[in-house]
Amino acid sequence: MKRRIFTRGAEAVKEAVKFVKACLELGGIPHLRHKYAGIPFRVDNKRGVMLVCYGRAEYLPNETVYAPETDPEWKDFVETVESYTGDYKIIIEEYGPRVSREEVEEFLRELGLTPEKVERIRKMPIYARAVTA
Repeated sequence: MKRRIFTRGAEAVKEAVKFVKACLELGGIPHLRHKYAGIPFRVDNKRGVMLVCYGRAEYLPNETVYAPETDPEWKDFVETVESYTGDYKIIIEEYGPRVSREEVEEFLRELGLTPEKVERIRKMPIYARAVTA
């Protein structure tokens, strides 16, 4: 799992939104977690949000984004994640405009995913069963 630590909340929010939009672009189901087993994600004085892309994790690995707990923008974002327990839709509604389509495409290219690969992945079923003969 990748760990991204930011010094500014705005950068962390943008990274999280980029991940959510990239997951949707790949046909996955984004999920945001603010804690595990009741314990919030923390590193030093930074609070974290884990980003998971169900159904496409092999293409978009989990990532945890951290920013200072005292940063008002990050604090607001984490509180939103806490309030909606993993629901990406409210994140897209409230924070989606911060990330352009071009930024999402660049994010996917950095992962080695060309537009052709993205299109192929998007058409794949999320859950598949092995067929035995």
